[in-house]
Amino acid sequence: MRRTAVIGTLRALSTVVVLGVVVLLLDTDEILGHLAGVEPVWLAAALAAALPHYLFSAVRWRWFTRLFGGDLRLRRAVPEYFLAVFLNQTLPGGVPGDLVRAWRDRRRTRTDEDEGRTAGLGEAGRAVLCERVAGQITLVLVALIGLLLVPGNIRSVLPLWVFPGALAGVALVIFAAMRILRALARRGRRKPQFALEFLRDSRSALFGPRNFVMHQALSLPVVASFLATFWCAGKAIGVTLDPVMAVGVVPVVLMAMTVPITVGGWGVREGAAAGLWAAAGLPASQGVAISVVYGAAILISATPGALVLLRR
Repeated sequence: MRRTAVIGTLRALSTVVVLGVVVLLLDTDEILGHLAGVEPVWLAAALAAALPHYLFSAVRWRWFTRLFGGDLRLRRAVPEYFLAVFLNQTLPGGVPGDLVRAWRDRRRTRTDEDEGRTAGLGEAGRAVLCERVAGQITLVLVALIGLLLVPGNIRSVLPLWVFPGALAGVALVIFAAMRILRALARRGRRKPQFALEFLRDSRSALFGPRNFVMHQALSLPVVASFLATFWCAGKAIGVTLDPVMAVGVVPVVLMAMTVPITVGGWGVREGAAAGLWAAAGLPASQGVAISVVYGAAILISATPGALVLLRR
């Protein structure tokens, strides 16, 4: 418990440090100037554009849960997803909300069987992990397609670091989740072959031809929601993002948030936006300001998740 608190404190401090470095390296007055002129109408539009991602993500989670033998109902999945995003945005590490999702889904097996159930903690954890990984796969695929369309100066910079970094981020998420699930399995006296079963079942769920098509069909609207939110965030500071650049660059900015060193991806996301905007020949401060508005829109849109804690 003490080690968890220390890690959380370090990540909170790293958030401040990374954001501070980004601000120091750029023109602070320009960033603040962009943020001071935020238009409330477009900020509201960004909030509205963020909402579909909760619905489609919840449907995707429910689909994976059923794939692993559970029966999570949509009326429970949607508020639980709001709660998960709220916790991910406010707690260090980027995955506490997902761990809570798995735990509450398993706990409901014993306490609320009429509302939905899962076959066990392992199945609940597998569904949550696969749901997150499926989303990252879609981001990578969309970014790859978008990079074929963006200007050559961006393509000449990105392949050097973006995709190895994105794959490393996904690997870190999988590795961390595997360790957590194995610890839960030991606590529940599960058999030692739990990890092997997990890898076999998850490989089929994620990369089986029919399953892959299904979860990608559910993931594309989620990515579209993210892109629309980012575009509205740009309009909120008076910038109209080129659609081609948005498709090629924004997924990369979002993939940077998978690096689990800050709270809610703050700082890492802004640093990635600054670098990509500079590579495109645009003001880096503009990319940072849009990223800040985007982060604020996602955080505000997730606040209904706090009501889930109050209700139960």
